[in-house]
Amino acid sequence: MIRRVTVAPPRPGPHGGGVEEAPASVAQLCEAMWRVEDELDLLSWRSGPMAPWPVIRPRLQILLAEATGAHGRAHPRGRDAAATTAVLRRQAAGLLSPGPLARRGRHPLLVLPHPRKVAGREWYTEAVRAAYPDAPVLDSARGGSALPGAMSADGVRSAAVAAGRVAASRPATVLTRRDLEVLARIEQRLEQETGARLPVTRLAAAEAGRWRLTYPYYRRVLRHFGTRSVVLVIAYFNQDLVAAAHDLGAEVIEPQHGVISPYHLGYSWPGRPDVPHQPDRLWTLGSAWATTLDLAASVRAETVGCSWLPRGLSGPRDPALLLVLSQGTVTAPLAALARDVARLRPDLRVVLRLHPSERRDDVAPLVAGSPVVLSQGQDAGAHAEVAATYVWQSRATWQLGVSSTALFEGLALGCRTLVADLAGHEYLSPVIERGEAVLVRGTAEVAAALPDAPLARDQDAWYAAPVATLPALRSASGPVA
Repeated sequence: MIRRVTVAPPRPGPHGGGVEEAPASVAQLCEAMWRVEDELDLLSWRSGPMAPWPVIRPRLQILLAEATGAHGRAHPRGRDAAATTAVLRRQAAGLLSPGPLARRGRHPLLVLPHPRKVAGREWYTEAVRAAYPDAPVLDSARGGSALPGAMSADGVRSAAVAAGRVAASRPATVLTRRDLEVLARIEQRLEQETGARLPVTRLAAAEAGRWRLTYPYYRRVLRHFGTRSVVLVIAYFNQDLVAAAHDLGAEVIEPQHGVISPYHLGYSWPGRPDVPHQPDRLWTLGSAWATTLDLAASVRAETVGCSWLPRGLSGPRDPALLLVLSQGTVTAPLAALARDVARLRPDLRVVLRLHPSERRDDVAPLVAGSPVVLSQGQDAGAHAEVAATYVWQSRATWQLGVSSTALFEGLALGCRTLVADLAGHEYLSPVIERGEAVLVRGTAEVAAALPDAPLARDQDAWYAAPVATLPALRSASGPVA
């Protein structure tokens, strides 16, 4: 279990006197992890086919932010009985679906989409699936719905999750003595840096147990198809597949699916070191993203643009509409800010747009007694074929948020942007530094900043128009090892 803390044990100040406060911001937590990473030389550590540190690093960042109180749960929405039944039904259907090894033929390209679908669409691999309609798609119904005609590996994945749970309870069965020593040292150093005791050993053991099933399985699948290129969304949570692809000489391309930031430890590697299990190419939505951070040395960024962001939606922009973009990590303080701004400025129309993972019933009490309007789902009226968030952004004069991907989309859709000084606002630091958003600290600053809140200097910098032709994939010539 994670020991939740708010204040770390006292540590010597920078000059040996007084005490230094515990890291309280996302930036400080990242810096603490980078110090431990460098001190213990964690990028050189190997355990069988897995390099444990890159695999557990992004997961540890989430746990650390929650344990220190810097963030709330990223996806707080729970499941009721009906939702749980629906998920189990989809998973059962996936278990009964033909797996990739049952499909015949040689296929140089394999596509793995994002598990999240919006009205049945999966945006991030849409362009590559249209360009290569014969490429097999390996999708999952474990957390939602799979694309029509997709193959399923849910049986193996579910078994691997179960194996990981067993391994987490008995780490010595899947990890060497040296592995356990390194993990104990990581736990100790992170606690010294942050005051949070994280289940680092259990996490690494769970991944090692899962890899014992998934890594050889992915190797079989890739050899079966003769795959030369894998297009994979969220590579940092699928490094078993990345490792299998690289072992067989195949390339991995990751389409961008959200914010890429110096403080997103799935992508940010200060100094551009050599890092195992990273994609070969990162297809970005705009040219600005790759300029904000150091990717791993092996990763090449290529701008492909965005095919799903609507431009020029009909309807006038509301000169009084302030759209507040919520997210689970900061639901309570952001809702309180929206409430207080609405009370201070009754001339404004304040709409609090909830993330799909948030529960409306949890947020409503936070804005009770104020004129704040809650929005979730397709409730924006016209343009039913367009995600409602985009419809709101096409109408709003201002948008206010913390680190949501939607803030970057709103820049491209013409919103004036304010960033609340809450945990995770560092993700928007590049935008603020470019003069395309203003950081606001509290209700009065929000109200004062509205008249001069900036627009994006270049609406295509973050979300460019889609390229006419996708970058070429690796040639299918030559056998897979």
